[in-house]
Amino acid sequence: FKVPTQTKRKDEFVDAQSDPISTIPRTEEEHEELDSLNNNFSNRLDKVSKIPSLPNEKGKKKEEDKDKINENKKRVVTTENTGTKGRFR
Repeated sequence: FKVPTQTKRKDEFVDAQSDPISTIPRTEEEHEELDSLNNNFSNRLDKVSKIPSLPNEKGKKKEEDKDKINENKKRVVTTENTGTKGRFR
């Protein structure tokens, strides 16, 4: 199937070039094989997208890790006026 395209002059048309891959003649067996591969791949994609993600328990672990790292519970305080940092216990 060729679609005409317009040239510089409005009244003349030329045949549009087709994609070389789409012009390769294929047998019925090739079509069935490609359809089968495509369906199998689609099914695998559906399975992957349906797998539930792992529960997110990172928040609890991060807080516990912070407590272990920061055993002395020191906090860094900055003031807006001077921009200096002071350390409080």
